[in-house]
Amino acid sequence: MKKLSWILIITLLASCLSACGRKETVIYQGDTASTSDATDDPIRNLDYTVPGDKGTLTVQAQVDTSLAEKNAPVASLSRADFTDEDIQTYADLIFDEGSYSLFMPYDFRSIEDLTSACGAWEDTFKSYENFSTIPEYMIAEYYDATNVLATKKQDADAAKRVVETNGEMKWYINPYSERDDIGQFIPNQFCIIDGTISKEHYYLAFFKSNLFCRMVLYKQYCTDAIDFSTSNTYKAYPISSAYVEQNGGNSCSLSLTEAKQITEKYMQTLKITDYTIVQTLDAIRHPQHYTINASFAVEPPAEETEPATDSYLFYASRSLNNLSTLYTSETFSTTLTDYSNAEYDANGGFIFSADESNTFYGFESLTASIDSNGLSYLIWNNPMQVDTIEAKTSPTLSFDQIDAIAKAQIDFMSIWNSSPFDPLSIADCEYTVTSIEYGLIRISDSKHKSYSLVPAWFYMLKPDEAGILYKSSYAIINVIDGSIYNPFIGTLEPTDNSQTEK
Repeated sequence: MKKLSWILIITLLASCLSACGRKETVIYQGDTASTSDATDDPIRNLDYTVPGDKGTLTVQAQVDTSLAEKNAPVASLSRADFTDEDIQTYADLIFDEGSYSLFMPYDFRSIEDLTSACGAWEDTFKSYENFSTIPEYMIAEYYDATNVLATKKQDADAAKRVVETNGEMKWYINPYSERDDIGQFIPNQFCIIDGTISKEHYYLAFFKSNLFCRMVLYKQYCTDAIDFSTSNTYKAYPISSAYVEQNGGNSCSLSLTEAKQITEKYMQTLKITDYTIVQTLDAIRHPQHYTINASFAVEPPAEETEPATDSYLFYASRSLNNLSTLYTSETFSTTLTDYSNAEYDANGGFIFSADESNTFYGFESLTASIDSNGLSYLIWNNPMQVDTIEAKTSPTLSFDQIDAIAKAQIDFMSIWNSSPFDPLSIADCEYTVTSIEYGLIRISDSKHKSYSLVPAWFYMLKPDEAGILYKSSYAIINVIDGSIYNPFIGTLEPTDNSQTEK
């Protein structure tokens, strides 16, 4: 990564503060940051309101302004997609010895293999005296196999989509990949393994394309998608603590501490040692149940079920020098899409130029769902590796300079131009920041070919307490040069700071 350069003189015209009615000008010094954060009391209680062209900013937050001065690592990163050897290694690490084998999705099996599989399931079911004791994953698999078999008997094209294998655990080509116009959203390659963990059945799946690479460990069989992580069937959704209190609490029989210990144990088993849990939230799910009778008729889950607060979600991210990338709904996105040049269609969708790349490799993250029975699923997205640590503690701007940039940003919310929202519709928005946090951001170059980790201040918006929690930021500011970070596409906004000059 190129040596970081400093902006010699940057003049900021801060917004007119309603609290004191005066203007402030911040001047960035040359090669060293202000040391005021060290000499003054580092704990600040901020309480101010700034009116602007794009809405009103209100900040009510306590912040330790010395964090950046104490720890500001910078590193270069690169993609570290799973290899064939990794697939075998992780299977060896997680499954009971001798319990696992390759699982080929039913969509990719021949009619002959499907017929055999359905017959084998029926023979297995006959061995149960009470069909109500049949594990649900078996019923779900049988349901999927019979549906795929019926489809392939009627669809000659589907019948041809077969992946031949000798049982080797490695990457396989998805026979439907060419149907994706962009050639990226459908996993181009996959590998799924099933086995037992402490004698309990699980699936371990790997998927990758140009846009993502992921590993998914999950318990419930998914019938509506080959990639479990893209299905909403068993997905857990984070909810606010206020919603939990108002709706009878979390029914998970495990304590939050116990659930966290389970998550950390799986991370240790998989040797994911350079990640730290950065966010823990209560979660809501829609219960899904399969039943089968003696005639092998399957009753699938109801299309609509009452949601239940019965689990926890744990979010983990890369840690460098004891500093981690922070969780927001944007910075944990699995793929990144630039909407700045998109047009709206008649149905409210988006139209992109055919000759323009607009979707990019997503962020690195790990998410685990824990319920009363232990791990429901673990999703490890877009693994990366640290190539070079450029600096363990870099010179940073003072917090006063960072806060001035945050105030000025209310007039120039250009970051929204790369988000899926119409900038015109947010002109009168009120932004209420209730916490200011310090962590790492992953910055991509303009071509999304190289990446770096850089520290930043996160001005976090007050979340909606009504239900599903969407944790988002008003602004994320690079502490090295004061540039605004765009979490929708993982790049920095232009840093000429003309946006703050009037």
